[in-house]
Amino acid sequence: MKTYSSLFLSFFVFLIVACSSDDDNLTPQKPTPVSNVIVEFDNDFRLFESTENTEVKLKFNKAAIEDGIIEIGISIPENLIFFTIPSASNGVIRVPVNKGDSHATFNLIPDNDNIIKGMRDISFTLKSTSSGFEIGEKDHLEVELIDDELYGKPKSFETTAGNWKVSKTYTYAADGKIQKIDWKKETPNLSTGTDTYYYLNGKLARINYSENLDEYFYWNDDKISSSEMVKNGEKTSLSTYEYNPEGSIASQTLYHPDETGMLKVSFVFAYIYFSDGNLNKQITFIPDTSFDGYAVISQRTHDNYSEKLNRFPVNEIVPTIITQKNLPGSYRIEENGTDLIYSFSYEFDSDNRAIKRSTSNEITTYSYY
Repeated sequence: MKTYSSLFLSFFVFLIVACSSDDDNLTPQKPTPVSNVIVEFDNDFRLFESTENTEVKLKFNKAAIEDGIIEIGISIPENLIFFTIPSASNGVIRVPVNKGDSHATFNLIPDNDNIIKGMRDISFTLKSTSSGFEIGEKDHLEVELIDDELYGKPKSFETTAGNWKVSKTYTYAADGKIQKIDWKKETPNLSTGTDTYYYLNGKLARINYSENLDEYFYWNDDKISSSEMVKNGEKTSLSTYEYNPEGSIASQTLYHPDETGMLKVSFVFAYIYFSDGNLNKQITFIPDTSFDGYAVISQRTHDNYSEKLNRFPVNEIVPTIITQKNLPGSYRIEENGTDLIYSFSYEFDSDNRAIKRSTSNEITTYSYY
């Protein structure tokens, strides 16, 4: 019995010694490394210049593990005044982060200048971070600054019918007046051009249609009394205008030079309006030998106006003077032995602006700033 006890005791001591020896040979374990915080921008967005203060969030994939700094590069278009909090220095914003923060922020403050400068893009780029942070995939942010004086103004329209297409795109000056119109015609051959508008003391003075073709406008008080087309330095036509008591153009007399260079009447256009000021009829006369000296050759009728605003400057008698403040529902042409009637239907956006007009075999689409 003593023999078995001695053997058992020896075996037990051996196990203890062996275990102690294994424990002494274990390799020390390094602490598990802590991963960096991933920093990214959120989605691109639009910002109205009239907005007083907008917060931009930098997203973290987890809470900050230590205090730090995130540096953001900013690119601002020339002549644009724009502020940030923290302030940018040499095109860089330094955003502080405290340990435990779930995100970081900086603020944008546009300058509301009350003039049109156009829509501008402001670019932000994650440049660098301090230790404990690293830049993620979304390292770039685009902010479109919306010029609230330009927002909602007519931008372009395109009319298609069969195999022809006509489009115009409008650009505005700082004071909101039309600066130029870029146009394109495919009827079906392609032609393009730009009509450039010039003003004197806030009044339309000239439109340049091509390299050597201009129209000049002459004013009597606050109304255009006449205009003339000049090509290669020579007058090619003259228009004079008469107004009704409400201040709308009642007639336009168009003159062209004859063989001797004398200006003679070519056409007279008479205009009739509804009581609300919308154009109703345009009647075209030419000189003849009848009792009153004129014959009607054309009559065009605009009717069935809706209460929706007509935001595009179409059917102008004189550029910049509105003749249809509302959208017409129909258009009738009586000339050259034909009588054509077009009925219009419209589609509108959430701001009640026309975005599409349809009639037989013709579609017009509209876009806005």
